[in-house]
Amino acid sequence: MANEPQFPIKPVKHRLPLYKVVQQEIKDYIIQNHLKPGDALTPEVALATRLGVSRNSVREAVKALEMLDIVEGRSGAGLFVGSFSFNALL
Repeated sequence: MANEPQFPIKPVKHRLPLYKVVQQEIKDYIIQNHLKPGDALTPEVALATRLGVSRNSVREAVKALEMLDIVEGRSGAGLFVGSFSFNALL
């Protein structure tokens, strides 16, 4: 075609979904602050503000971390470090 650009279009590089980045930030926070099971975490709203993301992104990340028992959400009480051990991962 006559109007075809001279340079080929390159494929888009895939980035991690935002909630996965938030998951990693929460895990890093737990490790760097030497938090133990049962220790309180920053509330979802504050996490969203500090990370510069929506509360929905934090909520998705927390749900995934709850399934791994890394984070425990207690209704009306907030977020806490779960009983999962990071020792095997470190």
